[in-house]
Amino acid sequence: LGVLKRKAITFSPPLPADKQAAIDKLWFGNLVKVGLLFDSVWWPDQTTHYFALAKESGGGLAGLRSAEKFTYFLNTHAAGSGRPVLFTFAFGSSAMEVESWTDGQVWAAVRANLLDIFRGAQGSVVVPTAKPAMWRSTWGTNELFGGVYASNSPGASPKDWENLARLELYGTGKLIFAGEHTNHDYRGTVHGAFWSGQRAACEVLLPDGTTITTKP
Repeated sequence: LGVLKRKAITFSPPLPADKQAAIDKLWFGNLVKVGLLFDSVWWPDQTTHYFALAKESGGGLAGLRSAEKFTYFLNTHAAGSGRPVLFTFAFGSSAMEVESWTDGQVWAAVRANLLDIFRGAQGSVVVPTAKPAMWRSTWGTNELFGGVYASNSPGASPKDWENLARLELYGTGKLIFAGEHTNHDYRGTVHGAFWSGQRAACEVLLPDGTTITTKP
């Protein structure tokens, strides 16, 4: 959907008006996932999730954007990976901002929240100062994605999702749409994308003009 919203593809003839309206109307959000590989597990390893309180810097929108940056951590070591890895995330409007940051800026913001989380923890918990090995997603600025997941916008309806999923006939060929953004019930999910792929595969095989709906 991010690629379609940028109009990176030129359709000739143009897409039907109701399909283009659905593309323009629905939102396509972004998320930054950050993986941190440390030399060892330095944090209490009894739980898989840690949460930081947002710093209400000035309140209002500033406080909201604080909440969007690195306030949730997933302890993959406790979850069974066997490696000293924490995952954290930047959500919402802050995701695009974070994609422009350097690794050093990301680590400084992440470490500040880790210090808040483990301040006063029982035992000796020392948050490392050195930046760990880091992996970061940049889906928002990637020209092949333009974001991560579709969502409703004010005024959108289930019909918009149906219009987006509908196959189009171009001469003797078919133009078939798939992806989580074509699945109203399971938008924004991997299984929604998977089931849309099943639908699209069936539409390839079925007679021209046959549109189906795949349910789990």
